[in-house]
Amino acid sequence: MGEWTPTALLALLTLFPLTAYVTWAKRPQHALLIVAFFALLFGPEGAFFKLPLVPPLDKLNLPYVLLFGVAAFRWRKRLRSARIFRGIDWLLVLAIVAGFITFLTNGDPLTYGSWRRIDLPALVINDGIQLGFAELLNVGLPLMLGRAVFRTRRDLYDLLHFLVVAGLIQSLLIWVELRLSPQWHNWVYGYGAHSDFLQTIRWGGYRPMNFMSHGLALSLFMAMTLFSAAILHRIGVPKIRRFKTKHVLVYLTLVLVLCKSTGSILYALFTLPLLLRAAPRTQLRVASGLAILVALYPTLRAADWVPTDDLVELASNISPERADSLKFRFDNEELLLDKARERIAFGWGGKGRRSVFDDEMGKEIAVSDGHWIIVLGLRGAVGFFVSFGLLLFPILMLRRRFALFRDPVDQRLVAGLALMLAICALDLVPNGLFANYAYLFAGALLGVMDQARRNGLRMPR
Repeated sequence: MGEWTPTALLALLTLFPLTAYVTWAKRPQHALLIVAFFALLFGPEGAFFKLPLVPPLDKLNLPYVLLFGVAAFRWRKRLRSARIFRGIDWLLVLAIVAGFITFLTNGDPLTYGSWRRIDLPALVINDGIQLGFAELLNVGLPLMLGRAVFRTRRDLYDLLHFLVVAGLIQSLLIWVELRLSPQWHNWVYGYGAHSDFLQTIRWGGYRPMNFMSHGLALSLFMAMTLFSAAILHRIGVPKIRRFKTKHVLVYLTLVLVLCKSTGSILYALFTLPLLLRAAPRTQLRVASGLAILVALYPTLRAADWVPTDDLVELASNISPERADSLKFRFDNEELLLDKARERIAFGWGGKGRRSVFDDEMGKEIAVSDGHWIIVLGLRGAVGFFVSFGLLLFPILMLRRRFALFRDPVDQRLVAGLALMLAICALDLVPNGLFANYAYLFAGALLGVMDQARRNGLRMPR
């Protein structure tokens, strides 16, 4: 067990009977959403089970492990129709093989510092096994389950409707933390979700977190709920539960602003006009452009083609604090990128080997923020190709197969979901992978594309 408190342990154990009940009583779409997002939005941060030869099982991957076990018996037809471990699922096989190669190329212990030494051990075969299978559990299972379960227009509607309702529920908790500071996790589980309380103070007040790992994670999720409401409003859904959709849209916009995350607010300013006004093909072109930008970002960064100084100057016009934060990120990226270049193919592996240390004191001097640089240092270019390929390939595939969707409602649903997925991928450039629901979105896109192809150029209603 990781962060051991009785309540945290009980919360993880609750996922077992919850999964058993909802998979028996609910449609597969509802069961998947309830279990996965209940764990994400209310589960304990930092708590996990650890079994031999298996990566830590926490609130992000344990729900999908349980659901996949159920799917192997109750949803066998869906898994067969989804043809798992075919198509881009071969990237997961590549991840497992690459994890073993990372172990083989990191059999040397590392030593840093002259006055104060720090010794980092060599990788052993267990590290290679866990490195490869962590990718399968954390991102592969959400993608495969999403592709098996979400296949039709109704399924996509259920997904977006569920996200909006979840956002409305989260907003009630947000109002409390705006007034009393981020304390829900401490009140329920007995310890804070994040070690640095100063990061919860923004704009002269508090930035809420609820039960998520960071305020940035909560604000990005609220942005996804806002975008879901915008898509439902655009396709003509009049009400969400008892509330008018346009009123929900305005309310969620207000809540997102109060989450006090500059990045998520900028995402909304950029994305909402596209979802509400632009044609589906335009939305898909923008999503494809963002996907290509994210895919090329490490190359552009390594070639020094990213105008970092101009971006910092632009941020200074918004806030000196934002400019300092952005400069700090860019400076640390430079240090970590130089370290990653030394073993660019398969990375340095875990145990802190990808970090940068001071030559004299042996102190860690670089902070990893963006998920892309974490993956590049940990698993190299091959690992980056796997992790981001699973996110970005569905968007680019949809661009080629968009003609399969003739109905305007279908077009808006799939193009809107692709844009949401592109924003999630873009957020992995400056921030870490706080949650893995983006891979569920990617799987849903693959599922509806496959079903549309089988049903003669239209998705079943």
